[in-house]
Amino acid sequence: MLGVSYATTVSANSDRKVRFLWGWGGSSLAFILPFVTYLRTLAPTIYGLDSAELTTAAYCLGLVHPPGYPLYLLIGHLFTRLPFGNVGYRMNLMSAFFGALAITLLYLLLLKLTQRLLLSLVASLFLAYSFFFWSLSVMAEVYTLHIFLMAALVLIVLTWQEQRGSRWLYLFTLLYGLSLGNHSSTLLLAPGLLYWLLATDYRQLLRHKHILVMLTLFVLGLSVYIYLPLRYAAHPLAVGAMQIRVTSWRDALEVISARAFWGLVFAYRWPEVWGQVADYLYCLWGNFLGVGLVIGVVGGVIAFQRWRNLTIALALMYLANAIFFIGYRAGDKRIMFLPTYFIWAVWIGLGYDWLLEQVSYLTEGAAAPRRWQGAVYPLFLILTLAALVVNFQYADLSNDWRTYEQAIRIFETVEPGAYVLAASWFEVAPLEYLHVVEQRRPDVNVLNRSGMSLSELYALIESERDTHPFYSTANLGWLAAQYELKYIERCNCYRIR
Repeated sequence: MLGVSYATTVSANSDRKVRFLWGWGGSSLAFILPFVTYLRTLAPTIYGLDSAELTTAAYCLGLVHPPGYPLYLLIGHLFTRLPFGNVGYRMNLMSAFFGALAITLLYLLLLKLTQRLLLSLVASLFLAYSFFFWSLSVMAEVYTLHIFLMAALVLIVLTWQEQRGSRWLYLFTLLYGLSLGNHSSTLLLAPGLLYWLLATDYRQLLRHKHILVMLTLFVLGLSVYIYLPLRYAAHPLAVGAMQIRVTSWRDALEVISARAFWGLVFAYRWPEVWGQVADYLYCLWGNFLGVGLVIGVVGGVIAFQRWRNLTIALALMYLANAIFFIGYRAGDKRIMFLPTYFIWAVWIGLGYDWLLEQVSYLTEGAAAPRRWQGAVYPLFLILTLAALVVNFQYADLSNDWRTYEQAIRIFETVEPGAYVLAASWFEVAPLEYLHVVEQRRPDVNVLNRSGMSLSELYALIESERDTHPFYSTANLGWLAAQYELKYIERCNCYRIR
């Protein structure tokens, strides 16, 4: 008996060590493999969308458009101090870093649910190499940090569900407050997370002591928004197309709530909504190569049978994000669906798990059922490799200097003391990046079209055009009706005469 007991103990310890090593090894691979891929395809400097604005503001600790993104800017400022690459590259690296961390947390989440190391890794990498996640991991944007924090919140609640330690509740509320300081769409996670917490153990959650500590920690995390009035009082450099002011609590609330964009919320007419739904489904289908959409449906159904509270929570988070952004009338909203893709990747992993169980069931009694299971894994791996191969050409920004070079051409073309009218939201920030970060052409005045009225612009042109040349980054009809616009091929811009 002693021998059997000892052998059993040794075997159990050995299994634990193997699982521990594989767990760490899997976590390392879940981070390293996507991170190396993102490094290979990382944009070399500022990119389009909000990339240049966020980069410049992080560098000089400035202010950006609502909701302000203070957590992102503070962490980004640390990345701008890295001793290699240009500032634009360093901020792009931040997206790659948090993108890889988010994939690592997805791996750990799936490992908790399935207890399958290889399955969890392959399913996580499927999201890592999906188009939208990959493309947002190679440019400066707020979304990979958002998904990292979202994944951490889900993992923390799952751990609390298993252990019921109050420290997990405290960590959750602190992190939720911080996550709101990165992106206000964290509010869309609240219905699902709150349901999950209450359904798991509402008695522990509603204890007076816990409520007090959790509220304190939540406010502590949310206090990162103090950055806005503090930096505004320090008179930072104006950054971005939308200038904000924070002189009162009302101003701060308007920025934090992104009041300037409320007009875009549910702004479609009903006949238009169905087209937006179809567009989202098209993106979801393409993001997971079609096959992943089907597997995700299977995984969601199976998850509901096994982990009802978790599945309902994820479904509520999914629906809140999908419905809100389907109805959000913004031109770049496709990238805002990233939380729904993360949740779908969880369901894909659970769908993989179900498929493996079906193979085990069908081969029960066979001589080598594990061999049959082993034959299924290559199919999962092929799907991940297909995502890598298909999306590489679309997500690779390693040679994309377009935004930077266009701004450089403008500065190299215009005469000393020139005024350059940036015609759109995304044309202001690259020129500001050259001004603020690289200290180029301080003699050139960049005019923010969205920051001044037409009467102010016309008055400025009339008073200054005899002594200062004026340029526009685009052929604007209302401007052409008032002045002659001469196209300058070298800078792809227009001289205002």
